Amino acid sequence: MAEQDRAPASSLASATDPREAERIARKDFWKVSLQTLADTAMRSLLGYWQGEREANPPPPPILRTRIRPPGAIAEADFRQRCTSTGACGRACPFQSLAPDEAGRPWLWDPAGHPCYMCDGFPCIAACQSGALSFRDRARQSIGVAEIRADLCRAQRDPPCTACSDACRDAGAIVRVGDRLAVDPLHCTGCGLCVGPCPAPGALAVRPR
Repeated sequence: MAEQDRAPASSLASATDPREAERIARKDFWKVSLQTLADTAMRSLLGYWQGEREANPPPPPILRTRIRPPGAIAEADFRQRCTSTGACGRACPFQSLAPDEAGRPWLWDPAGHPCYMCDGFPCIAACQSGALSFRDRARQSIGVAEIRADLCRAQRDPPCTACSDACRDAGAIVRVGDRLAVDPLHCTGCGLCVGPCPAPGALAVRPR
């Protein structure tokens, strides 16, 4: 018999020894049993977790209803972190921030007291609690302006451009056809455009 046709002696013993065959069968049995048990436990755990989520859904996120200062962290965390000391408001050179009913700061009058997005953001620097943070640069954009086309005078002759003229951010207020529109990617929500608008109610700023 050729050398390559010969099976190893151990393999021949395994095939012919009843005790070895029984040992292998027991090993396979426990392997399959443990795998089945693990799969069943995982399915039970996932089913329980899904049931818990359906029975006790997570609370909805707290949305901003007021324009917070630059650097404000997520609203729920902001309300927990803010200690209502008023330090950020005192640091604002334009008196643009005022306390709400809970003593937390907000941009109370964008038309008369907009946010000038000061260099260095003294309001953030004055905050010691972490409610205002330099970490997330995107949060220094505090809101977004909205134009009501039915009230806007951009379509008149001559067309009004008071808001776009007052805007410091190139590309935030753009002309689309015969109308003006706000690009939320460029608008910081500072409110500088609201005061100069001659059409009551045509322009407002909402929080992000």
